[in-house]
Amino acid sequence: MSSGSAAPSAPSERPVRSRWARRMDVYGVLWIRFVDWGVRRCPFFIEPLLIGGYTLIFYGVAGRQRRAVVDNLGVLCPEAGWFGRYARAVRVFWEFAWMLVDGARARGGERHVTWRLEGAENFQSASDGGGSALLLTAHMGNYDVAGPFFAEKFGRTVHGVRRPERRAETQEYMDAQRRAHGGGAYQV
Repeated sequence: MSSGSAAPSAPSERPVRSRWARRMDVYGVLWIRFVDWGVRRCPFFIEPLLIGGYTLIFYGVAGRQRRAVVDNLGVLCPEAGWFGRYARAVRVFWEFAWMLVDGARARGGERHVTWRLEGAENFQSASDGGGSALLLTAHMGNYDVAGPFFAEKFGRTVHGVRRPERRAETQEYMDAQRRAHGGGAYQV
């Protein structure tokens, strides 16, 4: 793709037929379960090594997604060149792996993120009002982390609106994890 000549690409979806193939698929539940298991059992000082390994595995296995990230980086960073785009794509996968770990911690009931809320007076005004409020955010993070934070700050139920997971098994697992670990105030 030449820089700036076409729209960024998105990962395409192909139907996966067998149950085993659905679970092993990049969008399958097996990987999320593995991250959730690892977060509960891995000592914090080993976590970066495991995340690095996880990143490299997915960077190698997720060819369509990797190419989409590299193509998008070609539009965003045309000066980076071929090697620079691939190196930055590794960083995108690395950050995504950490986001998965943060989400697993949040689904497990941990409140491990320190927040700085800009415009706190507006937030307080909306939360004290007693009525409804519509909070719009850019997709720049992890809804499993931010949703419970906003529910706690508002002191009421927060409803998140998002696209369902691509595999029904994965969606069911994620919903069950949120419900099991106090996700009642945050509903997706």
